[in-house]
Parts: sequence; C-alpha cells; structure tokens
Amino acid sequence: MKFHHIIYVVTILLLTGCTHKDLVFDHESTAHVRVIFDWEDAPDANPRSMTLYMYSSLGGDPLRYTFDNKNGGYIYLPYGTYDALALNGDIYEWAAERNLYDASSLEVLTPDMKGHTTYAPLPAEYLEHLLGKDAGERVILPPGLLYTGRTDGFSVSVADGDKTIILRPREATCHYTIDIINVENISVLGGATLNGTLSQMAESYFAGAFHAGEKDVAIPCYFVADAEKNTLHSEFLTFGHTPSVRRNNNLRLYLPLKDNSVRCYDYDVTSQAHDAPDPHHVHIVIDGLSLPHTIDTGGGIIPDVNQWESVIIPIPM
Repeated sequence: MKFHHIIYVVTILLLTGCTHKDLVFDHESTAHVRVIFDWEDAPDANPRSMTLYMYSSLGGDPLRYTFDNKNGGYIYLPYGTYDALALNGDIYEWAAERNLYDASSLEVLTPDMKGHTTYAPLPAEYLEHLLGKDAGERVILPPGLLYTGRTDGFSVSVADGDKTIILRPREATCHYTIDIINVENISVLGGATLNGTLSQMAESYFAGAFHAGEKDVAIPCYFVADAEKNTLHSEFLTFGHTPSVRRNNNLRLYLPLKDNSVRCYDYDVTSQAHDAPDPHHVHIVIDGLSLPHTIDTGGGIIPDVNQWESVIIPIPM
C-alpha cells in the first residue's frame, strides 16, 4: 500500500484484520471484536481494503486497524468506549489525511496538481497561473472514490463475550460529467483532448462529519471529442462544492493556439452544479462552442501564459 502522508497513531497497535497479529495486545485487557462493513448504502462499492480508526472516549491517538478486504474481520480492542470511523483503504493511493485526533475532524484531501502530468497537454503550472489571474485558486488533483462510515459509543468490557460492531460506509465523492454539445469546427482537434478547470470546489472532505471542506480550489478536467456527434465530454470526481456558501462555479476551457498564446472560454455553471437533483451525480450541459482553426494540438509548443485571451460565454437559463 502506498502512503503519501504520516499517520500519527500508536503503531504498535496496528492490526491487520486478516492475519490476526494479536500478540501486540495483552489479551486479559482486550475484547475480541468482529468488524462488519455493511454496504447497504453503497451496494456497487468494491474497495480492495478498509481502514478502521477507533477513538477512545478517554482521548489520545486513535487505534488504527487495516483489512485486506471490504467485508471486515476480527480485531482485539482494549476495554473502553470508542467512536469508530471507517474509510476505504485504497484512498492512500491518491489521498492524504490530516487532523486525525478526532473522528469529526479527520480530513481527506488530495495533493496539488503542480508536478503531475495527468492532464496534458497544458502543464499544471500553466493552468494554475492562468486560473490565478481571475480567482487565485490552487489547482488540486481530483479525488478517487471515497467511502466513509461511522458508529459512535461502542463499548467493550471484561464482562463482555465476543462482540460485533457494524459500520455502513457510504460514498462521499461526487461524480461530475460535463457535456458540451453543438461544437463547431470539432475536426480541428484531430483526436486531441482539451484542458479545463472547474472553480470554487471543495478542497477536502471531513470523513467522520460527512461533509465537504470550506476551502475553495479548482479541479482539473479534460475533454474528449466525439467528432460524429460534435460533442466534448468530461467526467471526474470531486468532493462537491463548498457547503455553507453558494459560490460561483466557473468552468474554464484552455485552448493553446499556434501563435503561442492561450484562449480561455469561461462558463458560469453555478446553477447546474448547486441545483442538481442528486448532488452526488451532477451533469452539466453547455450548448454551443466554436473552436478556432488556429488551435494547436501538436503538444510541442509551451504557451506563453502572459499572452492569453478570456472569452466569457453566457449560458441561457
């Protein structure tokens, strides 16, 4: 498993649910507990592993257990009362955690896009520089799938026999799809993709409080052309928009041109993002885009970010 962060927990209490490394505990002061992850609220979920944090009512660092499957297993748990928080374990391939001291404060976030080349042809520093001229936002990598579940007040004592704790994870991430229809001159792309960013999105997710963070960032995306249908399509995951304030969500397309400049197309998609019937499945539709014949799809030119033109396109309501 690949970690991108340091987890401040008592590492001698790390226990893998499938291998039962129970020698790290004094069994006279621990309970044998069956852990069940019930996927009723996310029936299509299929994480490769799960992570369980147990927060003692006495405070201190959480106990961390890992399972190499999505269903659960058995752990040894010191006597006491706990709040339990579960996350899918494969998030560590793309995510970091912070504020692990409390179940309601544990925050999942992704790294800055800078230094990553996933969203070619424009490098991250150019997207961030261009976006910053208007919004001053960081560009972060989109999240992967995140599932979280919580059970509070779980107690084990010397008088108990074997006990069972059940957690019901649900999906935290939001699926965004964007379709641009009736695209003119789509043949100029020649199979190339276009970069975009969606602004004023949440930087993080509070796994134990079940809500997105309040800090704004931009999420990168890229659009694939369908020349037969004259459409551009993008789909990606987010933590959703910031929850407490309705901020404007701006979709920006970046078109590198052959004269070494960049043309940016801006669309205000706030109403489609905030008023979607299902906030976990947001579909944004933009009708109409004319691509310039001077667009550069060769990938050999690094645009001059000081030479750019912004085109604001209103969306009919």
